[in-house]
Amino acid sequence: MASFKDKAGQEWTVSLDPVIADEIKRDHGISLTNLKVDPLLPVRNDENYPSILVAIMLTICRKQIEQKGLTREQFMENLPFPPDQQLRAIEEAIVDFFPSGRHSHVREMLAGFNSMESKTDELTIAKVQSVLTDEKTMEALKGKVDRVFSEKFRAMIDSPAGT
Repeated sequence: MASFKDKAGQEWTVSLDPVIADEIKRDHGISLTNLKVDPLLPVRNDENYPSILVAIMLTICRKQIEQKGLTREQFMENLPFPPDQQLRAIEEAIVDFFPSGRHSHVREMLAGFNSMESKTDELTIAKVQSVLTDEKTMEALKGKVDRVFSEKFRAMIDSPAGT
């Protein structure tokens, strides 16, 4: 069974059942059991990251939190960051959600999604670096910055004092 240890050394079991999976889908719009797309992509790419991950962990670990007599805040303060352990535990819980005959297939799907994300990051970084080293692009950016700066500076000078 999937698990992770928090900063205080406490072990937390991470498992999905239909009720938890449905609650996460209902409350956060994330279907952890839909393998047509990367189920963890919204968690890893959330602009409010790690808030969705924390909310998901609160849902998954809710009964354990109550059993240990912790408040939500105490649980959240002890979550390990970076959240690699938590993400691995959720991935393993996703695998365990499916029938045992599909575990290797689900594991391969999740590994494929992780590989695509890594490759996308590599390609994005390479593209940004090539743009930043292109003289024509940098000259165009410099011209744009100069125009915007001049417009803002002129507007500041031309505006009446106190407005």
